[in-house]
Amino acid sequence: MIASHISGMISLSQEVFIMSEKITISLQPNILAALDDLVKEWNETRSGAVAKLIDMANKAKLEEELAQGYVEWSDVNRENTKIALSAQSEVVLRD
Repeated sequence: MIASHISGMISLSQEVFIMSEKITISLQPNILAALDDLVKEWNETRSGAVAKLIDMANKAKLEEELAQGYVEWSDVNRENTKIALSAQSEVVLRD
């Protein structure tokens, strides 16, 4: 599909179609009621609300993993800083 023609250039645009797969799940009545409350609050379909909840859970998991990674890297950086400062102090004290 040709989207536009600007001074001798042709740019193409691509349409993205996301395929959905239909599934069936069973929920306890209290969980279904909570889902329906979210559907109303978010103005979504049940499918949209479930997808949004799964997306939120995935993002929360990623944020947790990133936070843990930052903590681990801070430990490594702290050790590297101690080594660098120790080496620098040897040079400074020698001069």
